[in-house]
Amino acid sequence: MRPSLSLILASLLSACATPTTRVVMSLPPKPASEVEILSAPPSRPYNVVAEFQGIGLSEDRIKSQGAKLGADAVYVASYNISFLAADGTVASPRNVSPGTNSESLCTAISYR
Repeated sequence: MRPSLSLILASLLSACATPTTRVVMSLPPKPASEVEILSAPPSRPYNVVAEFQGIGLSEDRIKSQGAKLGADAVYVASYNISFLAADGTVASPRNVSPGTNSESLCTAISYR
């Protein structure tokens, strides 16, 4: 028995609420305004603070999560996801806002 598309969408969209996080090192939190968003790893030396991912994460949400982790910056890699329909075909969600079907893989970093 295959799960319905609405069940799959509900479970995936609930992931928007809380990104999955793997903490590597603990740092004190900082203001979100101090966290940079990067589209590529920096050239200067850094330590990985944590890795997190989520579906439909906004830039503000990524900065907020990085700030909670005490990161100086967050490197973000995103990709679009598709959903498997009940008949086995690949379908995009119809009732989802643009951009929310993209998963962000984020690496929170601290500069050395």
